[in-house]
Amino acid sequence: MAARLATLGALGAEGLEWQVFKSSCLPSKFRDDWSFGGLTYQVSGDPDGHAGYKLCYQEVLKVVKGIIHQPYELQDSNVFYAFSYYFDRAVDAGLIMCNKMTKYPPDSPFLCMDLTYITCLLKDGFGFKDSTVLQVGQIFITPPAI
Repeated sequence: MAARLATLGALGAEGLEWQVFKSSCLPSKFRDDWSFGGLTYQVSGDPDGHAGYKLCYQEVLKVVKGIIHQPYELQDSNVFYAFSYYFDRAVDAGLIMCNKMTKYPPDSPFLCMDLTYITCLLKDGFGFKDSTVLQVGQIFITPPAI
């Protein structure tokens, strides 16, 4: 969720009661309050209709580039196993592109932003090639018997 905050340009922002954080990663007609870390932010898409994957990727790239460095262990990897949030967002998306944001359910306005962040993190942050296989799965943890 902190990645959303950074993408919106709201990380460390002050005067939240009067600011609206806009992003082309959100549907253009979307406007709502979003809470994270005990604070509430006013967020919206670009009301001029500038939205979609390419514009969103450029916003996210500003957050990822220069902050995330590829771990040595991943440099020659052809397969990467992703769990938890990667899996949840892929399921929510039905693996559809962000350029079709009007087809997203109204309860998932951050879906494009989240998927774009994951893509940018893997490609430009961790240095994965387009040919890298991403194995996505869910881990189920069984609580110990008492």
